[in-house]
Amino acid sequence: MQETWDWDAWTEQLAGDPDEDLSEVLTKVKVHTRRITQVKWSKDWRTKAFCDLALHLLYQHHLTNHSISSLSDELRIFRNLGPEDLMRHASRMIPDADAAEKLDRQRWLDTWRFQAAFLEDLIAYLFRPGVVLRRVRDVHHALVALAPTLTLGELIREGTAAELQSTLENPTVGLQTFIQAALPRQPRIQEAVHTIETIALKEWADLYAAVFPAYGLQLRPGVSWLDMSKLFDTIIEGVLLKARTHEQVPCLSNGENMLAAGIFTLLPTLCDVKAERIESLTIRTPISWRPPPPHS
Repeated sequence: MQETWDWDAWTEQLAGDPDEDLSEVLTKVKVHTRRITQVKWSKDWRTKAFCDLALHLLYQHHLTNHSISSLSDELRIFRNLGPEDLMRHASRMIPDADAAEKLDRQRWLDTWRFQAAFLEDLIAYLFRPGVVLRRVRDVHHALVALAPTLTLGELIREGTAAELQSTLENPTVGLQTFIQAALPRQPRIQEAVHTIETIALKEWADLYAAVFPAYGLQLRPGVSWLDMSKLFDTIIEGVLLKARTHEQVPCLSNGENMLAAGIFTLLPTLCDVKAERIESLTIRTPISWRPPPPHS
């Protein structure tokens, strides 16, 4: 996982759908005012900047090699995210001094007033689906573009390597995983994780439904593309857990990463293809895949 980020690169990682409406995400902004005021303030660049700063502080404290967290510290994962902390961090992170000065304590108080309200919005902001979809669709676009030049075996290897790299290097995924593990029974987090997982599984199922038939594969009776997506997702979760723990992607003795090996093993049980043919199959028909419209 990348150790340092400049401000522009960090905010790009946290960007969602281009047309997302943050007034539907940040629901604790100006809660005692009229709806028109709440919408205006939730869409203000300073409101988003406070969230980006807080998540960068979390990332620095818990997910870099310079982290100073201890087991007891992790029970207080949102410490040092008060308005004064964010104000100081803005002065260090944001190159535009005038913009940084506008992120002061009074502006934060005028926006949320209470830390609990800010943290509730911060969690909603981190777990919004648009951020996850943007990363997943970047991987999907790359794979669809590569497929005509690769055998199915090569595509599986390229695809698993790309997905593992994309997931492990993405700070948003790292923060989501960390907070989910630290607060596994928190209802808002449980709901957000379920929503993200449901959307991501459907995205992968749609990709499989477009790519595998282009190589001549058909599902076996009683199996759906969503079943395939769920099974492959179970494997990747285990591989990612080991990769984060050991700081390297786990591989078999022959060098094959565990995710690719799992897919090679499962694919003949899910589709009408013999294991020995997977390596040599090439595209037979064009892949008709288009990403669905953005989720709100």
